[in-house]
Amino acid sequence: MVLSPRLKALLIPAVISVPVLVVLGFFCFFTEPEALTADQIINKKDWTKKELTQALASAFSPQTNRLSRHQVLSHLRAQLRRYPENERSAVRVAALRHAIDNSVKQMRLLPGNDRRKLITSIYERAENSYDKVRQMSAGEKARLRLRLDSPEGRVAVEEINKVLLSKLTAEERRELAPVTKIWVKTLRSL
Repeated sequence: MVLSPRLKALLIPAVISVPVLVVLGFFCFFTEPEALTADQIINKKDWTKKELTQALASAFSPQTNRLSRHQVLSHLRAQLRRYPENERSAVRVAALRHAIDNSVKQMRLLPGNDRRKLITSIYERAENSYDKVRQMSAGEKARLRLRLDSPEGRVAVEEINKVLLSKLTAEERRELAPVTKIWVKTLRSL
């Protein structure tokens, strides 16, 4: 399958940004537990923008119940749809920025050996993802491309690219380079 230049332009930054998202999820483990449980989040009906931003920022934390994570994210997205598009975008950006900033801070606090273990783990997950994508049907790949091109996908790519260019040091980018190569390979296989 030949990808259009526009799709490649969208996919390559997304692939490059995925390792940072993985790091982000892992480091959320070291942060304080979220104020609300998954059930409390699902049952909460009225959200301020600040509460919604904080809940979205912590939604990918490994501390959350993996079985209810999909329900939590669906509920938060439904709550987000109550706001006008420009406000939704602002909440998405703020949530992602908050989560990324926390993850970068946590990564920098890790001792060298733990940091290497983390990067090795991220690399192994990236390889597993690549294998899964290669085994996907054409329809599954098309759905994945649509998700990457969604408003949330575009915001994530934009924010991750900003982090890669402005917040990570050259050494941190070098450490993540092998992971980035795997993700680029993954995106090219879509």
